[in-house]
Amino acid sequence: MFVFLAVPALVPAQDAEPEDLLDRIKARVKESLHQLPDYVCDQTVQRWRTAGEGKPWDRQDTLRLEVSLIGGQEAYGWSGGGRLGDKDLAGLIGRGSVGTGSFALHASNVFSGAPGYIFVGDVTLADGRKAIRYDFEVGKDRSAYRLRVPPKEAIVPYHGAFWIHPETLDLIKLTVETDEIPPDLPVAAISDTVEYARVAIGDSQFLLPKAAEFLLIGSEGEKSRNITQFESCRQYRAESKLIFDGHAVESQPQTTDSPAAGITLPSRTIIELALDSSINPEEAAVGGEVRALVARPLKDGNRLLVPAGTAVTGRLTRLDREDLPFPHYVVAFEFHTLATQGGPLTFSATMVDAEGKGVMRVQKRFMPAFDKRRRAPAMSILVREQQNGQGVIHWDARQGQMPKNLRMKWEIH
Repeated sequence: MFVFLAVPALVPAQDAEPEDLLDRIKARVKESLHQLPDYVCDQTVQRWRTAGEGKPWDRQDTLRLEVSLIGGQEAYGWSGGGRLGDKDLAGLIGRGSVGTGSFALHASNVFSGAPGYIFVGDVTLADGRKAIRYDFEVGKDRSAYRLRVPPKEAIVPYHGAFWIHPETLDLIKLTVETDEIPPDLPVAAISDTVEYARVAIGDSQFLLPKAAEFLLIGSEGEKSRNITQFESCRQYRAESKLIFDGHAVESQPQTTDSPAAGITLPSRTIIELALDSSINPEEAAVGGEVRALVARPLKDGNRLLVPAGTAVTGRLTRLDREDLPFPHYVVAFEFHTLATQGGPLTFSATMVDAEGKGVMRVQKRFMPAFDKRRRAPAMSILVREQQNGQGVIHWDARQGQMPKNLRMKWEIH
């Protein structure tokens, strides 16, 4: 069931505001933000969408990511991918509605900027906790909220509220809603709600986001809802590679005697893979690991480069359910690492073919042939996209899971 926690309009103060309370709250939140070590958390996002009011909510997909706060900046990467900040979140995900700021930047902007604050007073939250509530407004001249619907974007003002623990003055919850969205952007409203809790990192406790809910309402009434959980937060370590604006900040130590340095995969070579385990589209998550095995030995002339049975790892990069011409999934993934005897070998390839019952075959036009009894063969569809470095399979949802040993051919770059 969908529940939208709308932020009401700013209301007059209920009680007299205690002297210097706001100053103490702002100082406490700023202190909590400044004390944070460079850290990274696992982020799971369930994305839902509906065509409009009264229409059912459909699950779009689930994303598994890593998100970090390094040097005061949010950076994103696939879970376990080892590269943070290589792309912004929209570039990483590629489709659908996504929002940034809930991890750290909303709180930093609200408590470090200069919004107009209104004291509401003591309130009781839905779970019975007592809290102090303030409302706030941030005008366009002070806003850092960038709304982007490519190719257009705009800085928009926003308003919201925050709830504070009355004893510790810790931030409990923060809501942000956009205002005055330009008419040339196909968005009617956006809201973001973030909940906070104390989390242990090493031997210390830090105030971190634990959950967030992002809601976007389109100009035609369509809605997108993202529900996010932050878990397994830990201090950032240099094994992961962090990139901002194309420049590496920290990277894994490089060695000259890489264990797989003696192997080179010739470009345009075809490597045949078979899934090492089944994939259940109903439960799989974008960003989740995918494993396969080399189905045939890969050779360069008479030289064996990669023997059959070599393990290959990759990840899901897309998982959409579509209902026309009949229920099917658009599943995209990439493979990036071979577990060779000499050590892990990274590579890049694009899928050129896939075989198996349930794979909707690709053909240049949608025009099935018929036999003498006017029976059509298995349905084929036109795939309109070619993704360099990935493979896209249209999978018949009536077949259930994509089975273990599903065969694919990939061309090495």
